[in-house]
Formats: sequence, structure tokens, C-alpha cells
Amino acid sequence: MSAAKNQLNQIIANQTKLAETLTANAKEAVKVLATDETLMTEAKALFNEYTTKNKELFETIMKPESVEKLWEKMPETYSKAVEWQVEYFNKSMDFYRQAFNASLKNVQASAQKMSEMYKNNYEAMAKTAEANMKVFTPTEKA
Repeated sequence: MSAAKNQLNQIIANQTKLAETLTANAKEAVKVLATDETLMTEAKALFNEYTTKNKELFETIMKPESVEKLWEKMPETYSKAVEWQVEYFNKSMDFYRQAFNASLKNVQASAQKMSEMYKNNYEAMAKTAEANMKVFTPTEKA
């Protein structure tokens, strides 16, 4: 019975070591694939600016003194709206260009790191399977 218990303990130790390797690589993969916080902050700020400016424009249009002269002020209001939309479009394009360039720089390094983790996981599983097979293979006694 002690031989069986020893075999079981060895397999548990092998599997634990494998689980630790796979877990460490999974945590590393999350880091590699994580979104850049700076870009997320900039995206939120850009969206907040967009919604705030549109709200301000709408509130200006809906003021009682503005509603009375709605048609009279329409060309000016429309001009402001178009000006803001063009400004937002340009800011958005700058942001997307920046985000795209940042991702291009990281793609190769990320792919290399993910490839290394995959290889490490594969080797760890192969070594564990081999070690587990040895547990059940009788050894020759000299």
C-alpha cells in the first residue's frame, strides 16, 4: 500500500508543478494582452469631451431666448455644431493613429512572448506526462 501511496504522491507533486507553471504563464498572458491604461484613459477623456460639448450645445439651443430665435440662429448654431464635429473627428483620428501605432510596436514583442509561453506550457505538459509514466514504470534493481 505504501508503494501506491508513494506513486500517488509523486503524481500529485508532478501535477501541482504543472498547474503552477500553467497558472504563472496564464497570468503572464493576461499582462501581455492587457489594454494600455494610458490609451484607455485618453479614450474616456475624448468620449467625455464629445458628450459634454454636445450637451452644452443642446442646452444652449434649448434656452428660452434661443428657442424664440431658433430659425434666426440656425446658421450660427449649425456652424458651431459642424465645427465641433470636425474638431472631434480630427481628435478621434489622432487618437486612433496613436493607438494603432502603439499596438504595432507591441505586436511583435507580444507574439514572441505568447509563443514562448505556449512552448513553455507544452514542454511542462510533456515533462509531466513523462514523469507520471515513470512513476508507473518498474525500475530494474541491480
